[in-house]
Amino acid sequence: MDSGKKYMARWGYLAASIIVFIIELIIALYVHDRIIRPYIGDMLVVVLVYCFVRVFVPRGMKRLPLYVFLFAVCVEVLQYFRLADEKAGNNLLYRIVTGMKPELTEPERDGHHITSPENLFRFQSSVIRGLAASEPCIIVGRCGNYVLQDQMDNLIRIFVYADTVTRIRRVMDVDKVDEAEALRRMKRIDKERTEYHRYFTGREWMDMENYDLPINASRIDYDQMIQLIKDYLKLRGFL
Repeated sequence: MDSGKKYMARWGYLAASIIVFIIELIIALYVHDRIIRPYIGDMLVVVLVYCFVRVFVPRGMKRLPLYVFLFAVCVEVLQYFRLADEKAGNNLLYRIVTGMKPELTEPERDGHHITSPENLFRFQSSVIRGLAASEPCIIVGRCGNYVLQDQMDNLIRIFVYADTVTRIRRVMDVDKVDEAEALRRMKRIDKERTEYHRYFTGREWMDMENYDLPINASRIDYDQMIQLIKDYLKLRGFL
């Protein structure tokens, strides 16, 4: 193929990629059914990946459709067997349309997506909102600062952090592991929590603007932290 035809082919695939991406964006934002979003949306992602690769490789790679298909199958298999804990959702549509986050609507109680990460997050959020509405409570993690953002007048958002040395020492003491393993676990958990928070809220887990009272646990002990929290609660009029 001469350079002119390659140039035209690249522009054609680029245009197709943009069109499919816009369709995906519309689906991610406005479609919440049980057919188009989970099935048509994921199918279009495969088309999007193929067109995007062809922008750079307009010809050749005869097995590219097979490679893209196998990639999609692998993602779907991983999505099926993944644990919906403090890890980001693995929906293929969301992986392409970055920055999107599940809406805090009522969870589905039947159907194919009842155990999806997005739906389990909605179940979890519903429980958190129910507890907060019925009685004083403490929510540890689970994006509670985001889930309860409509109750800011009665919400205290606390973030306890520490320097690396202190955190490693804590992991070694609690989990009974050596320093190298403690560091590995710390990095893994930090990564999972960062991705989880970003995926479900669109915010950064360690952004202190998302909290009312950040506390550096490297500088004070537990009793001092408790006293600091009590003093802050008094300033806010809760005690």
